[in-house]
Amino acid sequence: MKPEPFSRYFFLGALAPFGCIVVISIVSGIIHDMLGIGDDYRSEWATNDGYWMSVIIAILFSAFISLLSTTLFVNRIKAIAGTWLLSVTTWFAVPTVFMTYVIIDRLRFIITYQERWGTIAILFDYYSIVICLIHFAALMISFRQFSSRKSPYQTKALDKEASHGY
Repeated sequence: MKPEPFSRYFFLGALAPFGCIVVISIVSGIIHDMLGIGDDYRSEWATNDGYWMSVIIAILFSAFISLLSTTLFVNRIKAIAGTWLLSVTTWFAVPTVFMTYVIIDRLRFIITYQERWGTIAILFDYYSIVICLIHFAALMISFRQFSSRKSPYQTKALDKEASHGY
């Protein structure tokens, strides 16, 4: 029997949100430059407002979450794919623990410093949370598709029940 192609689940759960984040980040950087936002920024250490550095960090952050999502390939093992709890754990555990940590840390930072620095100064912290939520939603959708597929085990069980008249 031919093994199930997990690349489509990985594409949907990790690579598609990464691609969206890359496009959104680059477009926001282009808009930032076209509108001249931050042109009046002056610093002793930096020559610009560092927006493109934030774009690169966002892309690397999304790539790291995608890398953590490779644990979904463990579901190729029949014993894990056949057990719902093991399947959920291998699909979500590593990326979700990391994303939860980041969300909690960024929310704590926002709550602490928003009044002092203003919303614009901590915009990247909001964006980090949005990146995590996009990745989590994509993982949920890909797992939903994975769990609703017709596995060979389900087909054999249904055929067996049909032959016995259940």
